[in-house]
Amino acid sequence: ETRRMNALLKSVVQQWKIIAATAVILVLATAVFHVLHQKELPLLPPSILRLTLTHEIHGEAARQQMNALHGRNVTPEENEIGIYGSPDGSGTLYISLYGSAKEAAVAYDSMKTAIAKDHSTFTHFRTIETGGQQYEMCMGNGSAHYFFVHNDTLYWWSVDIPVAQASFRDLFKRVQTRL
Repeated sequence: ETRRMNALLKSVVQQWKIIAATAVILVLATAVFHVLHQKELPLLPPSILRLTLTHEIHGEAARQQMNALHGRNVTPEENEIGIYGSPDGSGTLYISLYGSAKEAAVAYDSMKTAIAKDHSTFTHFRTIETGGQQYEMCMGNGSAHYFFVHNDTLYWWSVDIPVAQASFRDLFKRVQTRL
């Protein structure tokens, strides 16, 4: 009887070891999968020129706010918004991370086309190329607006006119050298 109980206990312990080892493997595999497939959003720079990051909005809250600005769903799943300010002026940086560079380019081209056609919100639209990189600039709502795509990320910088050009040059350079 004791031998039979010991054998049964040994069998149960062995089964639990297998279950525990399987659980550990599944947890590790899941963690590795998430690390390898997780897209990390670009960090908002702590400052752009003399404008300091004062507020950040991430994730679904950023996505909802950006879609509300457009009056419809236009953003991908991953977005960030940075609010910047100083005595010199203020600006807002909108960042959308797409699944690929191609998706970002399609969104960028769509945005360019829509803004070029509709002069009700934005005016003085123009495409500018510098150092082989292209970006768009327009005016609207009392601010200067710059937007461009870099790899799989779309950037939109809305900024007070007095600091617009210098702050955009700083941002554009940071993005090209990865913030």
